Amino acid sequence: MTWLDLSTNAAEAADALALTHPRSAASRAYYSAYCRLCHHIGGKGRFPRGWNNPTHDQIIKFAGQAKGLNPQDRRGLVSAVKNLQRLRVDADYRPTATVDSTAAKAGIRWMITIQDTIEAVS
Repeated sequence: MTWLDLSTNAAEAADALALTHPRSAASRAYYSAYCRLCHHIGGKGRFPRGWNNPTHDQIIKFAGQAKGLNPQDRRGLVSAVKNLQRLRVDADYRPTATVDSTAAKAGIRWMITIQDTIEAVS
């Protein structure tokens, strides 16, 4: 599988889970966006420990350096990644946080924004 395949698989899971399992949907939406960004930036040796992907802490930095974007699109990309990453942390690590179907659908919209932005320059 490729990063793009992983992104597509996670996006399909997010869509399927949004109404019944919103926390899982939010998590899958973030992972889909993360994989799409990994596909876009690629390049073994650019990341820690010889990995072919950035840490989750680094993904926002790399989104801000995405090639081929005008400043407005770059800001929108970074904003969507930050929002989706916060939602994913709430979904996966904060049991008392509210992550309902409305939040999951917002996460899917951010995921689509990220995918569309990256697709436009790929």
